[in-house]
Amino acid sequence: ADRIASIFAPCVMMLAVVTFVCWAVFLDSSKGSLGDRYVMALMSAISVIVVACPCALGLATPTAVMVGTGVGAVNGLLIKGGAVLESAFNVKTVVVDKTGTITTGRAVVGSKIEYVSQLLKEGGDNDGWLKQLLH
Repeated sequence: ADRIASIFAPCVMMLAVVTFVCWAVFLDSSKGSLGDRYVMALMSAISVIVVACPCALGLATPTAVMVGTGVGAVNGLLIKGGAVLESAFNVKTVVVDKTGTITTGRAVVGSKIEYVSQLLKEGGDNDGWLKQLLH
């Protein structure tokens, strides 16, 4: 399989280059500007690659998602998956609070611990300064 792939892949790439050159050079110039001809030539070359090697797209998409989530993780950003990456393209504004963390937009109390009440119950206020401070 490796021997066949070592011949097949370069042949497909060469065929794509030949397709690009033929479309770019021999396409009738009355069909549009030079930029339009190059776009048509590029689309034709990409079509040759996709038709010859459809597995390339099947491998490229998960690889791109994996690389994107990996780079995000290295930079401290946890990404849930490919759908989140796709929808992140449309984000125009990111709001952060004063600590720099991304918030949900509503105040939420995660947990409540009353150290003063616990200290008074346990008799930890030996000097009475805490009772004076509270009253």
